[in-house]
Amino acid sequence: MLKETGLYSVFSTYQFKNYLLAGCFNGYLYVFDESKEFKLKESKRLTQGVYDLIEYALDDQKTYLVFAEHFGNIEILNQELKVELQVKPEKINTIFQMIKLTNKGEIGLCAYNGVYFIKINLLK
Repeated sequence: MLKETGLYSVFSTYQFKNYLLAGCFNGYLYVFDESKEFKLKESKRLTQGVYDLIEYALDDQKTYLVFAEHFGNIEILNQELKVELQVKPEKINTIFQMIKLTNKGEIGLCAYNGVYFIKINLLK
């Protein structure tokens, strides 16, 4: 099976529930429904192009999606894909990759201008 989406510059994908999330350089997040043969469910405009995304669970009931974006922007969406937080940490340029750290709420960032460690208050 091959299903073409017509998307371009897709830099990140992630499986969340029965959805495939695709983050693109144009700043859009596309949500495809796996249970409906990957039909496009919705698209959301984020602040900048999406380079990476991770799922961050605080406990069994609170899970967030953290998006690393062009120019160092970070956006956090809840399980309903609603924006909970938008931040632009000082000094951090384009974030290419993120990793969850052992301590809750702490994330490692691999950016254009270095490696950074941050704690996001929402994730405490």
